[in-house]
Amino acid sequence: PSLTAWTEWGLLGCNMSSENLLNLAPRDGDAFALSIQRIIYDELGKKVEVIIYGDGAYKDPVTGIYELADPQPCLGSTAAFKEGRMREGIKYKLVADSAHAEGKTIAEIEALLSEHKQKKFGQDEMVSEGTTPRKLEDLIASLADLVSGSADAGTPLILVKGLFVER
Repeated sequence: PSLTAWTEWGLLGCNMSSENLLNLAPRDGDAFALSIQRIIYDELGKKVEVIIYGDGAYKDPVTGIYELADPQPCLGSTAAFKEGRMREGIKYKLVADSAHAEGKTIAEIEALLSEHKQKKFGQDEMVSEGTTPRKLEDLIASLADLVSGSADAGTPLILVKGLFVER
């Protein structure tokens, strides 16, 4: 059959389905994620946030093969992922090891870590150096890709709980 299909990603992120058929990355992934969110709410009465993920940014340590086929790990998402949340933080090892070298007690180190966790540090400060900020949606998409495994694993859905719970 000759079907006309397109996606804003072009051939990026497509997979061979058979010798003559390609599966394309989803068209308008945000709208698709929203439709899944609505179906889950209508059927189960639960509001969940949804991402549509492709291949995460991953390098297999054994084979050395890069999984970078998709234009980005998250191909679409619902509202909570659109809030620009970045995964940032401090270098716990640096803070803890430096404090330990200064002779601080475990309680003092824990207090220092708690204090540092509350502060906002720039990416050019030593305490946050090396903690590359990443979009939360891309991190979760990469996690989902790793957990779901290859297509033959048959894991079409990954549930991540507690992600948007304030702590």
